Amino acid sequence: MHRSDLVHQLEAMQPDHICLFPRLRNAPQITIQCFLRGGARHWKVEQGTNTAPVPYVSSDVQHVVDYLLQLRPLENFTSSLTLIREETTFETLL
Repeated sequence: MHRSDLVHQLEAMQPDHICLFPRLRNAPQITIQCFLRGGARHWKVEQGTNTAPVPYVSSDVQHVVDYLLQLRPLENFTSSLTLIREETTFETLL
């Protein structure tokens, strides 16, 4: 995942949608919620199972991405799907 992918995913969110930022082992969960305020989309970022003292809220996608990358840099994230992916061919199944 690259910064541009993260920007694209945030811009694709509809109001009242919630997504999880890639989760790492032994790290708090990061939740991103999109909502409308004053006719503009805003994103709220919360850490952990309970809310942080003050959740981060912004209407600028680039600022939200900057904040997310401060919390969890992308180079530290390894997708669990790539760890378990196996190559399978139909010849080996028969």
